[in-house]
Parts: sequence; structure tokens; C-alpha cells
Amino acid sequence: TRERQIRRWRRLKLYWNNFSQIYWSEIAHDYRIYNRDNNSDTDQDYYDKPVNVFKAFLETIIAALSIQIPAINCVPDDAENPLDISTAKAGDKIAELIYKHNDVMFLWLHALYIYCTEGLITCYSYPKEDKEYGTYDKPKYEDEEVDAYICPQCGARVPDEAVDEYDPDNENICLECEAQLDPSLQKTKLVIPRLVGVTKAPKTRICLEVYGGLYVKVANYAKKQADTPYLMFSYETHYANALECHPHLRDKIPHGGWSNLGVNDPYEQYGRLNTQYRGEFPVENVTVKNSWLRPAAFNILPEDQYKKLKKKFPDGVKFVSVNDIPADYENESLDDHWTLTQNPMSDFLNHDPLGELLTNVQDIINDLISLTLQTIEHGIAQTWADPAVVNFNAQRQIEAMPGTITPTKPVSGSRDLSGAFHTSQTASLSPEVFNFYRIIQELGQFVSGALPSLFGGNQSAGSSRTASEYAMSKGMALQRLQTPWRMMTIWWKTIFGKVIPMYMKNMHEDERAVEKNGAGKFINVFIRQAEL
Repeated sequence: TRERQIRRWRRLKLYWNNFSQIYWSEIAHDYRIYNRDNNSDTDQDYYDKPVNVFKAFLETIIAALSIQIPAINCVPDDAENPLDISTAKAGDKIAELIYKHNDVMFLWLHALYIYCTEGLITCYSYPKEDKEYGTYDKPKYEDEEVDAYICPQCGARVPDEAVDEYDPDNENICLECEAQLDPSLQKTKLVIPRLVGVTKAPKTRICLEVYGGLYVKVANYAKKQADTPYLMFSYETHYANALECHPHLRDKIPHGGWSNLGVNDPYEQYGRLNTQYRGEFPVENVTVKNSWLRPAAFNILPEDQYKKLKKKFPDGVKFVSVNDIPADYENESLDDHWTLTQNPMSDFLNHDPLGELLTNVQDIINDLISLTLQTIEHGIAQTWADPAVVNFNAQRQIEAMPGTITPTKPVSGSRDLSGAFHTSQTASLSPEVFNFYRIIQELGQFVSGALPSLFGGNQSAGSSRTASEYAMSKGMALQRLQTPWRMMTIWWKTIFGKVIPMYMKNMHEDERAVEKNGAGKFINVFIRQAEL
């Protein structure tokens, strides 16, 4: 099943990148790009000049759905609690800050591209520390052991002057709980942190990355995100990048060669390969696989191993491997970092991409263009003449001009020259071809939802073509796109329901966000830790 999915996604990627002249290879069990250099013995490739309507239809839909990005509005738990109101306002500011840090317009466009070519959209959110984001002053403490009085009632430290058995005027009272202290109270050993300096620490930002089914694998039977016991995120990179993250694998991972590991890995690697390689493979890439397992996935193991892993990884485990060589693992929850779309028009998480409906339209249009070009070229008539009537050597020396009289010699015994010439019958293009092309174009618009009103196309023949009619037609065309728009807005809201608390958790000091006020000037808006 995974192999069929990858082949289908790979085909759509090729169509998007103008490689619609592809064929199915029985040897490779995959789609291959038609190479003209290897098929120069045929004239058919001369007429193969496809027009990429597949990409044009989908770009129209992407443009219509990316006019604006859904806004994030945080709502307080209690509208009468001023602390909740302050936290909700700070959450709105954090959302705007994350928008700026991640260039969410590009992120949103890439998500729409994945919806059109792969179907399922996934978002990976994680905190990242880096000095390029700035630094903050981090106080450095050291533990120091001292002798001090401890209140037996509340456990608070009592100043030395508060306990004195030789001073009759001293009340011997705890300053925290106001309990009466025994004048003969003895000091005990106490470890207290003491500030010894300040260091510069890198700031943390929340990073968002969007991927499709070629990079992320989930269970095909899962109806919602909670149903999948695992999530695997795989990608190819240069081995030097892998060693930078995992230097202890320097002597274990290969420094060259395409790694075909496992049964399905060759198909996955080929499916993720850049189409510009045109069937070739990079020689220094390795596959990095990040796998998240829920605690429920441990149930497939024996009971003793299940209890051991459940205790060590209560939230689930993240396991990293490079070319199937273990690299790292840690306790990490799948749902805290991944957010998957749930299509209301599908029973399962994995669903057909929107571009799947346009592949047949692209194939038919390719054939129509090829046949039309051949018909037009072969529609030029050819004439044959008897060399006894026409002197071809002399004919080549005469300039063709209107009204030119050329001497000829008729066939003996006849004064009619028509018998010495013959003109072949030409092929004519049927007028039904253009009608069929218009039908195919309308079907492509209908199945994809990229109606002419979205891109300013012509109205129907019977319309008045007024501005109000164009506006009404555009509004009706956009209604077709409401389903993916609602699906993606709910997905977007769920993402920020995770990343805003993640930002609060990793926030070490007050943050500054720059905004424009009503006068057009820039002002600083602070996000206070106390508000969170």
C-alpha cells in the first residue's frame, strides 16, 4: 500500500514539474521520464509539446485559498478573571511573533501545495535554541551550605536575630507563620543557592515545518491523529549534515553511495528525490528517519519489556536513525510536536490529493495538442510532376513571382498539362476536436474547482458581463473551496493551540514585539512573563 501511494505522489510531482511525458517501467516498477535521446528513431516526440494545465488549475486554487491567512484569537478561560484576560492578550501577541519568525505566508502556500499533490498535511513544531535569535542574561548560581534556624512549623528560614534566648525583650517569632519559637532552637545545615555571576544564553524560537505523505508515514487505518500508534518522518541529506547532528556516527554511516535499505526504502527514497535528477541518484546522501511511538505501541512487546519502556518513556519515545543505524532517542510525545489535517470528506487521515482528479485531463490535452500539430503539418499538400514536362533544374533558377509565365513542354500527343501533375489529398482537422477540447477544459475546471471566475476568465455566452455579475460568479466559485478552507483553518488553530504554550514554556525573559500604531509609527509591545 505504501509503495502504491509513493508511486502516485511521485507521478503528481512529475506532472507539477512539467514532466507529463512519463511511462510505466515494468523493470523499475515505477514511473519514468520519457527520454527523447533514447527514442530518436521515431518522429512522435517532435509533436509532443505538452501545455501544463495540471499546474495551472492547481495554482489557481492555491492563489484563491492564500489570499489571507487565518488569524489567531486567544480566548480567556474566565472572562471575569483579569489574569486570564491578560494571558489571552499575551497569547495573541505571541501568535503574531511566531508568524513573523516563521514566514507563515510561505508555510501556508507550501501547505496548499501539499494538499494539491499529496493530500495529508502535517506540521512539525519544535523549540530551537540558537544565538542568531539573540541572547539573554542567565544568572549563574552555586549551592552553598550554611548554618541557619529553620521554623519547625512552616519550614522557613528564620533570621539569626529572631532567635535569642539571652534577650528577654526578643519575642522569638517566625516572620512567615508568626509561630512562637523555642529560644533554645538549634541551627541546622541548610543548602542555599547563591548568585555568582551572569552568562549569555541563546534565545529560543518555535519553528514550524510542513510536510506531506512522502516524508511522513502514519497508519493507513487511522481515522484521526489519536488512532495512529506511530509517526515516521524521513528525509535525505548529505552525510556531512547528519554527522554534524550525530558526530558519534562518524565511523558508522557511509560517506557515499545511494543507500537502499529495507524493502520499501528504495521506493521512499526515489519518491522524495528531486525531479531535476531525471532518474539519476545523488551519491553522498543518507536517509535520516525520526520515529515517534505512543506508549500504547509498547503493548506489542512482552509484559516485562512493556513495563520497562512505559516507565522510561511515559509520554512516548522519539527514535532517530541514520541509514537504519541508531543515533538517538528520548522521551517525547507525538501529539505535542505533530499536527495532522483531518479531511471531513474522507474517512481516514490519508486521502486523495486534489491533483489526482486532473491527471487524466492533462493526458487527454497532451494527446489533443500532439494530434492537432500533426494534422496541421500534414495538411500542407504535395504536388508531383512529370520530369518530361517540367525541367526541375531550370525551375530552381527561376524566382517565384505573381503572374510569372513558365514555358512547359506538353506530353506528346496531348495539349492538356493536367495529366502530368498530381496533388495529394490533405488531412483536415475535424471541427469536433475543438469542441471536445472545450469540453475537457470545462471538465478540468469542474473536477478541480478552478472555475474561470477565480482567475478572471470569461463568463458564459449568455451573461451580461457586468461587474456585479462577475462578483456574484466569483462568490459562487469560492463556495466550492470552503471545504478545504475550513479543514485547514481548524488545522491551523490546532497548531497554535500547541505552539503558544510551547513558546510560554521556553520564554526566559520579557520579549519585545514591534508594531505600527495609528499614526504610522513603530512602537514596542512587550510580552511580560508575569502575564503568562
